[in-house]
Amino acid sequence: MKQDLVIGIDSSTTATKAIAFDKRGRAVAEGRADVPISNPRMGWFEQDVADWTGSLTIALKQLTKKVGKDRIAALAISNQRESFAQFDEKGKALRPGTLWLDERAHEEVKEVGEEFGGETVHATSGIPLDITPCLYRCRWLSKHEPKIWAKTHKTTEVHGILAHFLTGEWKTSISSASPMGFLDAKTYDWSDTLLKAGCLRREQLPMLVPSGEIMGEVSEIAAKITGLKAGTPVVAGGGDGQCAGTGANIFLKGRAYLNLGTAVVSGSYGESYAIDRAFRSLVAVGEKGFSFETAIRTGTYLVTWFVERLFGENPRKTPKIFAALEAEAATVPIGSRGLVLLPYFSGIMTPYWDPRGAA
Repeated sequence: MKQDLVIGIDSSTTATKAIAFDKRGRAVAEGRADVPISNPRMGWFEQDVADWTGSLTIALKQLTKKVGKDRIAALAISNQRESFAQFDEKGKALRPGTLWLDERAHEEVKEVGEEFGGETVHATSGIPLDITPCLYRCRWLSKHEPKIWAKTHKTTEVHGILAHFLTGEWKTSISSASPMGFLDAKTYDWSDTLLKAGCLRREQLPMLVPSGEIMGEVSEIAAKITGLKAGTPVVAGGGDGQCAGTGANIFLKGRAYLNLGTAVVSGSYGESYAIDRAFRSLVAVGEKGFSFETAIRTGTYLVTWFVERLFGENPRKTPKIFAALEAEAATVPIGSRGLVLLPYFSGIMTPYWDPRGAA
């Protein structure tokens, strides 16, 4: 049978989607599974690694039943960024993964700034001091969960976790690694200074692979679980924010994009590295260059929060409530009669970089 399809995997904060595309970029079939979020303490946001891999399994099974595994030429991963987990020598998760939404590392942000210099961290990683990158939660884990930290053989973000699940190899894309906060953005390699700030050793992180290159092949074990064909190439993808920019073709001069997701992200592209507190600079999903991003942590997630907390509704069970709210919002005049919402319920990223939202 002709291999005429590729699979794009989108492992987002709330769900995993697997979509088969033909050579013209048309979506042929889709699989989807939700991913629950745990909020065990104020400001803590976690997900089980088994839910990341389990939702991927369900989505791929749904998809391969519709199009057949023999038609799949390759697959690639787009992932929620800055969400990561820790693993022992046997590849077993040591604790639930922590999400980019997590806010536990306020003190660690301050410590890193004092010890290593905020300007140094920004210039190296492309990201100003902020609670979102994994670096600060690594430091938190090393202090508050030292026994687990001592057992950590590997730590990686969602892209690396799913790649390992599919191929058995600890590898991730450079663009997915970039938002973690450990990458020297200018050299596309791990920074020894930033690793020291996060209490990590280089060997504890996955091998870096440029976006678009093959990381490995679907293993026999993963093939039996997911419905894919063993030996199917797994290509390095990228962080979902950078992938959104690539999908909008921000490589054209004068073009920018806006991505309305759990967070609200906008950005533009440049071949030369640049930093400024007005944006964060991440490795782009392309042959070279950088995505210059602005971000609001609480995007559509804030809408869900309102639905749950103000109206007492479970949006998963009553999804029509969003259509009802949109219909009501459409009747409100431009300017909302002076009502303004500051979406800083989970700190401020660009341009103030205030994790406590007090700017």
